[in-house]
Amino acid sequence: MPLLYHPEKEGPGVSKTNKKGFFDCFSILISKFRFLVLSNMLFFATLIPFALTSVGIALAVFPDTNILHLEFQMRSVFQIMLIPLPFAFCGPFVAGLCRLTRDTAREVHVFIAADFFATAKRCLKKSLIVSIIDYFFYVAAAFALMVYWGDWVFFAVALLTTLYYTLMQKYIFLMVISLNLGVYKMYKNAFLLVLVEFKKSMAALGIFLVSTVFLIFNLLLSMYSPIAFISLGLILLLVHFSIPDLFINYYCFKAIINTVVDPYYKEHPTENETSTKEKPLVADVEPTKKPDKYQSADCVTERSDYVYENGKLVRRDVVEKERLFKDDK
Repeated sequence: MPLLYHPEKEGPGVSKTNKKGFFDCFSILISKFRFLVLSNMLFFATLIPFALTSVGIALAVFPDTNILHLEFQMRSVFQIMLIPLPFAFCGPFVAGLCRLTRDTAREVHVFIAADFFATAKRCLKKSLIVSIIDYFFYVAAAFALMVYWGDWVFFAVALLTTLYYTLMQKYIFLMVISLNLGVYKMYKNAFLLVLVEFKKSMAALGIFLVSTVFLIFNLLLSMYSPIAFISLGLILLLVHFSIPDLFINYYCFKAIINTVVDPYYKEHPTENETSTKEKPLVADVEPTKKPDKYQSADCVTERSDYVYENGKLVRRDVVEKERLFKDDK
């Protein structure tokens, strides 16, 4: 404390924090690290059944072969396609994690388990369609990259197409959980967003590539070292999915707001979210209230006029009026 400090003397006040972009998101990462680890663990747990099913398919398709040393011949392509097939149905859980990391990047409080499963349920249909499309695209992309290996022109086209679609996917899942759009419109918007918001797209791509290369490096090390194998498992369990998603959604969601949401409401200034004629564009980007015991924040809407009191359905205003004169807690 300064020697001549006086509590009533005016001072500079609280210093402003002018962090932007990556540094702002990094500060969010530090403050919400525990939350992100728990979100990652929840998502990892939901992937275990899909992974075990894939291993079972691999053992059934190649019972006498070491899968790590397969020769990818034309006759085995369709068999190899079956191994990642279970992951074509994990879209709802990807949407759940996307909801958690999106709102963490927005510094909006969410409830990990409640909002994760509520978003998975709410977006079940669209997220399944998107994940199935992803499965067929990436199988076709892997096949194209194998076939065109050595022909650098076609290989480069296949690689760039794969990277472009991967960037589109980051926008698509954000639109699945945030906007009331059809699947075709989401893909169309995602295709344009990659170009229109080029800087944000490149930032998201850089984060994705760094995390992917880091994972592949650890995967290669784990084949020769038990310690590296354990570290790979810890990385997947604790941070691999949620932390890159935090940074990617930090950039991509801002791009969606700037390019899709804001222009839409400028063109439709009279439209609001309470309209009953059609669904609003924005689905759930407002801060949520604390849910009831078995209710997610996604499900909190207008309060019902009736509530259960001692097993009976009674009017809410009667109950609240009675509680004014009782010592209910």
